[in-house]
Amino acid sequence: MYSGNSALVNTGNLQQSQDTLYTLASDTGGKALLDYNDLTLGIVQAEQAISSYYIIGYYTTKAALDGKFRRIKIAFNGDASAKLAYRQGYYAGKLFSKFTAADKERQLEDALMLGDPITELTIAMEVNYFQLNRAEYFVPLAVKIPGSELALARRGGAEHTLIDFIGEIKDEFGTTVSNVRDNVNIKLSGETAAELSKHPVTYDTGFTLLPGKYSIKFLARDDETGRIGTYLLKFVIPNLTKKTSGYLSAPWC
Repeated sequence: MYSGNSALVNTGNLQQSQDTLYTLASDTGGKALLDYNDLTLGIVQAEQAISSYYIIGYYTTKAALDGKFRRIKIAFNGDASAKLAYRQGYYAGKLFSKFTAADKERQLEDALMLGDPITELTIAMEVNYFQLNRAEYFVPLAVKIPGSELALARRGGAEHTLIDFIGEIKDEFGTTVSNVRDNVNIKLSGETAAELSKHPVTYDTGFTLLPGKYSIKFLARDDETGRIGTYLLKFVIPNLTKKTSGYLSAPWC
């Protein structure tokens, strides 16, 4: 009944998980700090790993933006008492016209996380707030993109373009409290194209938030040319109920 098989299975699963982490670290040029139930040992290993090292960089001679994997190999010229840790290769850049649906989604997500915003596309944005009840506020968001910004897609012969939108709202502690992911399909031919030079492209959405301090980061991308624009804004939603001194505040209209 107590053969020890359960403990053996758990030990095997732990070993397999550590093998996976070790392989992943080795293939990506990193170092695996495995769980030995000793936090001090992991800290010592991390300290030793960065105590003495060299960083080598180079510029590739292959300028083709084909998105293919390019293998790298580094070796010592002779015997050396050192250890090499490096990625086995990298993926080359890719033209936006060659992007798959997954590539496009990843590009937007990466751009949203960038500390230095991309500003290839002009964006104007306005945020307001309306009290819904004693606790919640509706926050409408209006985004405008000049129609002239879509001229590149029209010159390329496109009959329509898709404007992708992605954004997130964070509170004063950096926690994401709401987000949006949407798109708008725009015709670039006929009367619609003529109107684009006179009127901006408008996108509206809204959020329900509590009183507090927030920051919003909103991105728009022309899906025909790949150009991205970013808008950053900090705003405050006051607690209007608290300021009424005993009177209930009616919703704004």
